[in-house]
Amino acid sequence: KKTWYESLISCMIILFGGAITTGLILGQVPSYLLSNDAVPSLLIIWWLTFCSPFDIYWKFINKYEKIIITISHFIHTIASGLAITSWGVDKALNNVYHLNSHEYANSV
Repeated sequence: KKTWYESLISCMIILFGGAITTGLILGQVPSYLLSNDAVPSLLIIWWLTFCSPFDIYWKFINKYEKIIITISHFIHTIASGLAITSWGVDKALNNVYHLNSHEYANSV
């Protein structure tokens, strides 16, 4: 059996592995470190998955499985399109988000 911090680190590597790899390859800070909601979202989902009292989270997931899968496919499609068009290209070509995030935020 794994300890709580081993499972949390495993989840973090699985979830943020692409951002870590991209940051290392491009010599930039991983984008999840600069995000205000990535790590808290991970912590909430991790807690719901592994520490939910009376398995409320899993009962909810099992009851509304088809609806949740449909919604998650829709969100995944939108997120993939955004990543390809906005985040991926800007990050790779211009490095706008990391080095000039304060200037970029003011220009938008």
